[in-house]
Amino acid sequence: YVQAAQTLMGPFLAALLGISLVTVPEAARVLQNSPRRLRLFCLLIGTGAALAALAWGVFLMIALPRGLGEHVLPQLWRRTDPLIIFVTLAVMGTCFTVGASAGLRALGSSRRSLRAMILSSAVLVVLSIAGAVTGGALGTVRATAVAGGFAVLTWWWQLRAALREARIASASLWLMTSHPQGRHRMPRPETVRKAGLRPHAAPSRSPRSLGPGD
Repeated sequence: YVQAAQTLMGPFLAALLGISLVTVPEAARVLQNSPRRLRLFCLLIGTGAALAALAWGVFLMIALPRGLGEHVLPQLWRRTDPLIIFVTLAVMGTCFTVGASAGLRALGSSRRSLRAMILSSAVLVVLSIAGAVTGGALGTVRATAVAGGFAVLTWWWQLRAALREARIASASLWLMTSHPQGRHRMPRPETVRKAGLRPHAAPSRSPRSLGPGD
């Protein structure tokens, strides 16, 4: 029954896989153009995908009792229907992790991506086994939904730490860009070029004139 519920979510999972292939280069472009918007971009990606997963799950919960279940799962849909809501919650958690994963990959933080993947996978395996032993199919999908929530927290915590390490958090970036140049500080080369001036070169010493006795 768990496999049947996951099969019903299959079309959306295939679309989510395609979306995840696009989010990484887009996140890299956002990082290059406006670094402090990277966190907002990842949040929008995760939220949009999670809302789409919720819409698909609601559609399944409405359509299965109204004839769709008899067409796609004639022998299984009645016991699969109660599992849809928990599978939907688990997929929504996966959507939020896709957003955070795109940010980590754009930052090149492979160590933190690996750490988040190992932690979330380990919790998923442990909770799924415990749920299957204690509650059967329903316990399995409930545990999967809880593990999805833990994965969301793990991935976003790692993204936050990676942003802090890269010094592109919003507050730090604002402080760096708004700090005025000192009076005795050399102007930046790009500022000099935009002004149409030549970069200031160090004055060369003229050779000492030789006297008659030298």
